[in-house]
Amino acid sequence: MPETEERVNVDLHNHLGRNGGKLEPNKVVDIAYGRLGPGGVFGVVNSNPDDYRYERFVDSIEYEKHEIGDLRNGVYIPSKNITIIRMQELTKGEGHLLIGGLKRGFNLKERKSLLDSLKEAEDNNTAKILVHPFSKKGAGRYLEKLHNDYQWNLDSFRFGDCAREGVSLILGKGEHDPILDYLKHLDAIEVLNSQASWNANADALIFYRMLKKEFSDLDIGMCSFSDSHSGFHVAKSSTPIPRLDITSSETLVSSMRSGIRGVKHFGDLHFESLRIAAFKHAVNMITGKGIFLRE
Repeated sequence: MPETEERVNVDLHNHLGRNGGKLEPNKVVDIAYGRLGPGGVFGVVNSNPDDYRYERFVDSIEYEKHEIGDLRNGVYIPSKNITIIRMQELTKGEGHLLIGGLKRGFNLKERKSLLDSLKEAEDNNTAKILVHPFSKKGAGRYLEKLHNDYQWNLDSFRFGDCAREGVSLILGKGEHDPILDYLKHLDAIEVLNSQASWNANADALIFYRMLKKEFSDLDIGMCSFSDSHSGFHVAKSSTPIPRLDITSSETLVSSMRSGIRGVKHFGDLHFESLRIAAFKHAVNMITGKGIFLRE
């Protein structure tokens, strides 16, 4: 990114609890503004096709607000100079996919495979981010295996070991790494997630750097997000990108996509761990009793 380009901090991965969180929406906005600063952006994530917490959250904000474009896929709050984007997390298939910019009131259905989810998200012109890839149920190990199996088969073919079972796959499909079928749809990979373990984040960064080394022309960014499940923890982690263009719903999405694709340097990311908060969230989910009110 050019040094002269104005950048703002974004945290697109916030769940805020199943009912939108225990804080008043205005207070959540205040917290986000305090951490992200002027021009900041945070996402509120609908966690399944029947979840509309983004809609409930923004409708409850008392600050003056302006919905963005005909899709109403974000809101701008002038008094705080902050933007809130409608996000959705798809959790079926081989890993979790965070998408951004869908029309208000419309969620994608869960698909059986990550690739099907990526294709449908692409068809609906959304930002697409692979989140916590090496945490439980993340897609990292699956994609890593796809790539490694392909390389093993290819190496076997190149060295003339045609008796190996995998060689017929190479001959049948040509020299095309199947991981590229997934990567070509992605805008970014979340290499730092505040809820993830240190090892999971380290593996995500190693995976990202491997991809950049193996595929030098790959245009995928890296990002750091909070994955917060409480309004108290919104915007704990963030990623700097050029200021979003909120002229229309379409420019909102296109500037978000180009912005996160452009983040290639780990040193640009801001990260704070929420591992204790993750433990409390897990207990609350398991017991259903809200033992820890401040997740």
